[in-house]
Amino acid sequence: MIVFNNDIHNPNNKLPSLGAALQKAQSPDPQVAVGDFGNYSAVYEFVPPTNDNGSYLIPEEGPIGISELVWEYMAPDKYSFYSPFISGAQRLKNGNTLITSGVTGRLFEVTPDKKIVWEYWNPYNDQYKLPDGSTSQPIGPFKYAQYRSTHFDLDYPAFQGKDLKPIDPQPEPFIFKMPPPSPMANASGQ
Repeated sequence: MIVFNNDIHNPNNKLPSLGAALQKAQSPDPQVAVGDFGNYSAVYEFVPPTNDNGSYLIPEEGPIGISELVWEYMAPDKYSFYSPFISGAQRLKNGNTLITSGVTGRLFEVTPDKKIVWEYWNPYNDQYKLPDGSTSQPIGPFKYAQYRSTHFDLDYPAFQGKDLKPIDPQPEPFIFKMPPPSPMANASGQ
């Protein structure tokens, strides 16, 4: 089983979440320091305990537990890989993992040893507007959000007879650069 853990709380945060940071900023385009909330995301692979017939083992009391993770991915600095909601991960036939960091619209593929093979930043925001014509809130990297991505091989039946070629011209890329954590966050060992 592979899961995208969106919002892992850092106990040394000044604020409990990105949502709390945005609310405190009270701005449509807040400039929130990563060190103020310091949460991060990770992708985990684990094998739930099962019995001989493949059914999940559910204890009489307590949580259903796993003894260990099979694999995990998080950014080496933790802060540069964070999406507080909408995201996903898919294991590919080649053993790599396709990861969607939803809020920033970042798609990337990592090898089992956690090296990034390629990445793509969604450049489309469709100039989102509210019914009254104003810009939707909050803006910033959220306007490039992508719910999830799915990998399809070239032999996927729906592609048969289709001319698969890149859009020309390609849109200008948007690359969101997560600001570095505050000096205070580094001082506390994060």
